[in-house]
Amino acid sequence: MATLDGEYYLEKQLESIQNQEKCDVTVHVIDNGSTDRTLEILNQYFKNNLISKVRSSDSRGATKVFFELLNEVNAESYVAFSDQDDIWDVDKLRNLVENCVSDKPAMSFSNRRYINMNEDIIGHDSRLKKRPTWKNALIQNVAPGNTVVLNSKAVTLLKLFGSVDVDYYDSWIYLVLSMFGDVKYLDRETISYRIHPKNAVGLRRFIKLRKITTIFDSYMSQAHTLSKVLSDIPQLKPPKEFSNFIRTMSSKYYLRRFYAVIRCPMYRQSNLETFIFKMGIGMCLLFRYERQ
Repeated sequence: MATLDGEYYLEKQLESIQNQEKCDVTVHVIDNGSTDRTLEILNQYFKNNLISKVRSSDSRGATKVFFELLNEVNAESYVAFSDQDDIWDVDKLRNLVENCVSDKPAMSFSNRRYINMNEDIIGHDSRLKKRPTWKNALIQNVAPGNTVVLNSKAVTLLKLFGSVDVDYYDSWIYLVLSMFGDVKYLDRETISYRIHPKNAVGLRRFIKLRKITTIFDSYMSQAHTLSKVLSDIPQLKPPKEFSNFIRTMSSKYYLRRFYAVIRCPMYRQSNLETFIFKMGIGMCLLFRYERQ
């Protein structure tokens, strides 16, 4: 768990974690410099043994904090990521762990209901229409981090990469696990995701055309990062389609990059979004693309 001035909602979330059915849960916390009652609240749950470690860090943002925590935890455990202001269903971990059983590195994720500051339900995640694969992970993250559970082999796999420089920890985990392990979708809601003015991310709605290239740059930066890191991990071999795509996207020729985007089997959950996304970035790449 990453915390920062979370006194208004933190206790409710810690209670929901403590009340998980048929699971022994230990919470590791990094605080980013809270000045309210957050540390006091964390100390209360440290004393009752729910929290095993609380420390501060100079790392800013949930992504860097979660990478720090992931590299510290016991690789023999299942791992889940917690926001400070959500509320977990009592059977969240049990259901996601059961869905995560595999002889390979595996992650499990689910849908969410959205609640406001007063815990009124204000929305729901859309159900997936297409399978979660690396071809989807190239341009869309469908696995929200606050629902993700990793099995021990997935933790070991991710530790090979260490702390990488990417925008979002959950989209990185989705890309890596969809390429080198199992990604398992649980088609049910397991948490109440609180939406309020201080959310780090908030709702992710349909992509606006003018933001497509910015989002694509973020995903391409992540894909290039993966390609570079893999050069130091010889035991992991990416799909040939992925390697060819990254190689072509590094070309100095605009038309090659354009055709790479159009021909790549990457997809979003909506066919319309896939078409708009590909055409939008394809046309932009005819004029602009900075090689990684």
